[in-house]
Amino acid sequence: MSDETRFTEMGMPVAPTGSYQISMNFTRRTGNDHFGIQLPFSDGRAVFVVDSAPPNGRVSLEGIDGRVRHESGQDLGVLAPIGQQRSLKVNVLQRGAHVDITAKLDGTEIYNWSGRSRRLIISSRYDTPHHRRPAIQTHKSCFEIRNVRVTRLP
Repeated sequence: MSDETRFTEMGMPVAPTGSYQISMNFTRRTGNDHFGIQLPFSDGRAVFVVDSAPPNGRVSLEGIDGRVRHESGQDLGVLAPIGQQRSLKVNVLQRGAHVDITAKLDGTEIYNWSGRSRRLIISSRYDTPHHRRPAIQTHKSCFEIRNVRVTRLP
């Protein structure tokens, strides 16, 4: 998906309601920038980002109080080296106006955020034709993404 010169986005053909999990396997083929997953919820959207801020390997949730990915998150080192397959699971748990978002890479938790959903505001540059559908995005990198699943959580 994508190449090393631009931003690419691919919407998923589902519109989850309530709590859900997105799981996938991915392998970076070229580049050193991020991929992200747009996460819709009852009254907004956020973008979970892996390997932004090259070469630091930052994970973040873009949109917390309107901040971009470089202003939030933490540096964990490069999480997606070229050629290494990884498994990612992102959970979105909704309880009224509250959202918990957690991410696990190869079974190890790498990110956890909890707060009021109204705090999550992403830029209009991420507008898609279907705001209620998750989307995968890449920036200046090529990723092979397989086995994408969206599963409803209790």
